[in-house]
Amino acid sequence: MSKFPLYDNLNKNLPKKNLTIKQKKEFVSNIETFDYETHEIIYVIIKYHQIENNDEKNSFVLPYDGIFNTKNNENVSGCDINFDFDKLPIKLQHILYKFMIIHKDKLENDIDNKK
Repeated sequence: MSKFPLYDNLNKNLPKKNLTIKQKKEFVSNIETFDYETHEIIYVIIKYHQIENNDEKNSFVLPYDGIFNTKNNENVSGCDINFDFDKLPIKLQHILYKFMIIHKDKLENDIDNKK
């Protein structure tokens, strides 16, 4: 068992085959609606997967050909990190997709409970 229970739970009972094109599009479109904190969690999942699978031990290298995009808007500080979903390992794609489904359901339940 690792030191990251969220990852451990997401990593259970994953299919071996690729996500469908529809699932990949669903992931990308939903991820764009999530807040900054959720994006940070997604990055941690990606980085943790990289470390757990010995893909790259250098913590200063962005995993899986990620790209820093500096924000040009003066009112927003920092930068974004973008990943090409198709360049991520299949197992990681399933982990992220599973996270997206669970998180989306939680957000929808939170909204329903506020009504």
